[in-house]
Amino acid sequence: MREKFLLIILLIFNIYIAQETENNISIDSTNIKSINQEERLKNSIPSYNLSKIEKLISKLSSINDTESNEYSDRYLSEKDFDKLTIKEKFTYTMVYPEIKSSSEDIDSLAIYEENKIFGKLPTSVNDPKWSARQKKFLKQYRKNIQEFIRETSLKNQYMGLNFKKALLEINAIESIPFLVDFYNSTDKNDKDLLTVLMLLVKKGKYYPFVRSNVYRQLYNDDVNSQVSCIDYSDINEEYILKTAHNFYLQAPKIK
Repeated sequence: MREKFLLIILLIFNIYIAQETENNISIDSTNIKSINQEERLKNSIPSYNLSKIEKLISKLSSINDTESNEYSDRYLSEKDFDKLTIKEKFTYTMVYPEIKSSSEDIDSLAIYEENKIFGKLPTSVNDPKWSARQKKFLKQYRKNIQEFIRETSLKNQYMGLNFKKALLEINAIESIPFLVDFYNSTDKNDKDLLTVLMLLVKKGKYYPFVRSNVYRQLYNDDVNSQVSCIDYSDINEEYILKTAHNFYLQAPKIK
């Protein structure tokens, strides 16, 4: 009888341990996902006269103009915007997108995503949504923008989501060598740098890439490229870096 009682106690204990282990695994996975989301969605903050820009933003008054519904309720006037230097406009644009975010958070981030390469950059309600004048500024000074992004990213050893989307906004083909070198010089945890390279190559309609298996897995009409991904591997990494390099060598550069 005593042996039977001990057997029941042991069985209950084993079930409890199994449940705790399962719970711990679930908690660990959630934490991993949370950390990955935070890293992928993080923006870079330029330091060019940042304190001045922050003060200007804090003093912005609410504007209720029927003609200004393209912008958020608070934005710099054309006069004040034009007074800013190129570096100050860059800081303002990167830290203060002027269009309100109306899109829902699209959770394209999966557990163990550090082992995935996505077809597109992640999206969230905090995405940069630049106004027409901000986009015009980025494209008008695209060479300067690339220099500022390089300088800030090298200084911080990190490139935020807003910088990556700015490079795509201006179709920064000239930054491909830097992106390759920057990826190789870091810990290679930021697989979204590979995504930026693929999107630049894709926009250039580079035929060797368009006909590749990687392209078909990520960008075919029958796949959702927002959440589509391929496994990270040395082979896939090498293919993306080499393809981007080859595309850069033959692509016409924007002056």
